[in-house]
Formats: sequence, C-alpha cells, structure tokens
Amino acid sequence: MPEEERPPGSLFDFARSCLRLSWALSLLGANEAAAFLSGRARRRTAGAALEAVSDAACGEMSDTAREMFRAGDQIQRGVAETLADLARHPLLDPRRVARTALDAGSRFARWAEAAPAGTREEAGK
Repeated sequence: MPEEERPPGSLFDFARSCLRLSWALSLLGANEAAAFLSGRARRRTAGAALEAVSDAACGEMSDTAREMFRAGDQIQRGVAETLADLARHPLLDPRRVARTALDAGSRFARWAEAAPAGTREEAGK
C-alpha cells in the first residue's frame, strides 16, 4: 500500500519509527565513541549527546515507565562503578599480571631444566 493511502498511526508507521530510532541511536553512540577516542570530545563532555537523548526519551515516558527507567539506570550505574573499581584493583594491574606470568614462566623453565630427562617426557603426556 502506498504511503499516502496508509492511515496515520498505523502499525507500519510505528515499526518504521522503532527502526529509525534504533538506527539513529546506534550511529549516535558510534559518533560519540569516535569523538571520545579521537580526543575531539573533552572528557567532561563525552557522552553529553547520549545523556540528552536519554533525558528526552525519559520525558516522553509514562510515570511507571519513568520509574522503571530510573531504577534500571541506578542498577546499571552501580554495576558500571563496581566494574570500574575492579579494573583499578591492584591484582588486575597489567604490569603486575605480566610480572606474575613472566615469573611463573621462568620458574617453570628452571624446573624443566632441572628435572631428570625421564620426568620431562612424562610431564608432556
């Protein structure tokens, strides 16, 4: 059916709007990520466009949906902060992990050199 013959507010229009929104959000996210990674966006303004879109979407929600959004947002923020804290934990420091791996490799190499010849072949089985 040609677009001019479809009644306004049809399921087709709704589906098309959902697809447009999904596409627009994907490209906006990619654009913001590129700006952040390239240094075009200052750290304190990175993601501002995404926040503005989230706020606009929240403003269009019913009270119930808005409360659900806020609850989910709080959970996501908590998870993100926890992951950021874990990433800064000293046990996950890349230099420490690399040193530990190199140390373990060196110990294994020393053990392999010191082990009797028959032991090395059995260890490889």
